Amino acid sequence: MIALLFFLLGIAILFLLSLYLHDAYLAVKFQMYVDQQKEQMRSHLNKQADPNSFFFATDLSKNVEENCRLDYQYQVAYYLRTAADTSFDKNTGRSSKTFVFLHGLGGQMAQFEGLINLIPPEYTVFSLDYCGCGLSKRAFNSHLGRSPRELSTEGLTTIVEKVIEKHIFPSDSIVLVGHSMGTSIAARLAKRLGKKCEALVLLAPKNCFNKSELELVQRIKKIPSPIFSLYRLFDRFQGLKSPSVNRCFSSKATQAQRAQLWIWNRESDTYVWKMMLMGIESVLASSFTFPSVPTLIITGNEDSLSPSSEKELYQDIQGDFSFQVVEAGHCLLMEKPYEIYQKIHNFLRLSS
Repeated sequence: MIALLFFLLGIAILFLLSLYLHDAYLAVKFQMYVDQQKEQMRSHLNKQADPNSFFFATDLSKNVEENCRLDYQYQVAYYLRTAADTSFDKNTGRSSKTFVFLHGLGGQMAQFEGLINLIPPEYTVFSLDYCGCGLSKRAFNSHLGRSPRELSTEGLTTIVEKVIEKHIFPSDSIVLVGHSMGTSIAARLAKRLGKKCEALVLLAPKNCFNKSELELVQRIKKIPSPIFSLYRLFDRFQGLKSPSVNRCFSSKATQAQRAQLWIWNRESDTYVWKMMLMGIESVLASSFTFPSVPTLIITGNEDSLSPSSEKELYQDIQGDFSFQVVEAGHCLLMEKPYEIYQKIHNFLRLSS
């Protein structure tokens, strides 16, 4: 009997080891593929590529990961691209408009890279990885001293507000661009910034949670992080066609886009992801009054997480408001960066 138990234990260990080795193999394979695709897109031979390609829109000289900085006070990594000299305001000597990009649950600021590089040089661009996400995870041990309250939507909004106050010039007006969970943070931050917030751009916002989704959150809450990490391992086992990737993209997403998202999904910290999920709030939570600020909402026609069919939920928004749809899934900022930029450009009436 004891021998049988040891045999079964050995089989289980070998099975788990094979899973982790397979996962590591896919990580190396997909990273090499992504790097190759980026270099090809940057070459002069590919100038006829689809302008909506996330990789085509990427500029090596403005690479988010290679040009990020660290804020040791708030334990976050951030990206700051200051405006060109020609756009300086005569009175302040600084740019008059700053775009702030806020990523979603399990995401990172690098997901905005294609969109960021389309913003004209006369505007300042700022983004950050929340504590425990993306490059912040690599630079800081964000598990230590972090309470669930700090990683809730309200807690993250407070941190983002403080980081913005620290790094963005006081006289700048701000355009907040949020994706998924980042839209909830952006909407709450817009209220705190008041008149300083010039406009709000919400990409694939999670409008509200139904009963089944709330029940799922409670079930996940009870699952120990190591067990949930194992579930995530199975969730991405099928690589580019895994559920972890499919739920975020439309049927038209490229292999390169899928490979990049798979890598980012793998990098997402399970503990931090769970804590953020526990404290997440929707854009249209009953306890929240939507800010009175010009608002552009863009959703994907194949987004099952934030379906465009929920447009009517925004019917009470006052003032300058636009709801638009693109042919994409939940990660529309990766699938259609150029198209999204054009919609932002037209809504804000940018100068170039």
